[in-house]
Amino acid sequence: MKNKLLHMDMIELINRGHAEIIFEADGEYLLRDIVSKVCFHTNVGETKKAAGRKIQSDIIDVITNGIVLHQQEYVDMFRDNGFIETVECRQAVYTRKEKLSVSGLYRPDGKPMPNGLVIKKLDESYSDEAAPMYPGFDEPDYIRQRIAAGAVYGAFLSYELAGIIGIHEEGSIGMLYVKPEYRHQKIAKALETYAFNMALENGWIPYGQVIVGNEPSMKLQEDMGLYFSKSSVYWMTKEND
Repeated sequence: MKNKLLHMDMIELINRGHAEIIFEADGEYLLRDIVSKVCFHTNVGETKKAAGRKIQSDIIDVITNGIVLHQQEYVDMFRDNGFIETVECRQAVYTRKEKLSVSGLYRPDGKPMPNGLVIKKLDESYSDEAAPMYPGFDEPDYIRQRIAAGAVYGAFLSYELAGIIGIHEEGSIGMLYVKPEYRHQKIAKALETYAFNMALENGWIPYGQVIVGNEPSMKLQEDMGLYFSKSSVYWMTKEND
């Protein structure tokens, strides 16, 4: 809680009742999401290197579906123990409790905007069309699974799927994609606003993770009033998984 922006993924995991404590000692914590089985590690204590060696030797085998590190100094430690870094991200967090304005973006009642835009939950009939929009890093059928779970939403223009957004297994908002021919029409902003407001209705803190270097996404989050963690989080998976 002393660095809420950096640890929002772990905080929300706890708030939503999905966290299992795997390891805790001297300010070092390893949580596991009971849904996705992804692990989350941080060390806010004083003896980071010594504790890091201990946590790897004690619990390395329980990390079966990837891990998110919250301090860069652990990346090499986990790499030496058979993990590979897949992506570096900054946490982006919507810190206000008030819902965002939908004016000019979409209608909450599900009726079309003057330009025909409608946002609605995707069913499995859209899996083949939506899947190429988010191939995922290590699981090509991931978005199909999220659609089946009712966690992906589409923006439609004149009945054509123009873009998507979804809720990842561990709780972050992501998968945002707008087809090139539909860009520059505020569809990305409409999708994010829809997802954030839905999260707030559920009592969640809306947050996502932006890949370092993705400047268009960074700018969109800033324009929507999100705050970024000053340091990064690092997704790693076991080699050959």
